[in-house]
Amino acid sequence: GVQTCALPISERTRKDISALPMVSGVSVGVPADEVSEQSWDISVIVRFDSLEDIEAYTVHADHRAYVVFMDERIECKKAWNFRTER
Repeated sequence: GVQTCALPISERTRKDISALPMVSGVSVGVPADEVSEQSWDISVIVRFDSLEDIEAYTVHADHRAYVVFMDERIECKKAWNFRTER
């Protein structure tokens, strides 16, 4: 199923993204049920301490390399910025 394919991608995502210095945390999930599995392969939540860290992240060479890696493997991606309480 999707989870079998998603696990190596989720492991690489966790490794690559968490290695970036401006990232304060990363969580990667795979679908928990069949309904979710029909629409999504992985979910990625990246945490930053500031909006400036997000700006630095988006242009960082290692992040750009990860984006190229993922663009070759995905059909749809969605990204939003949220403020959360700590």
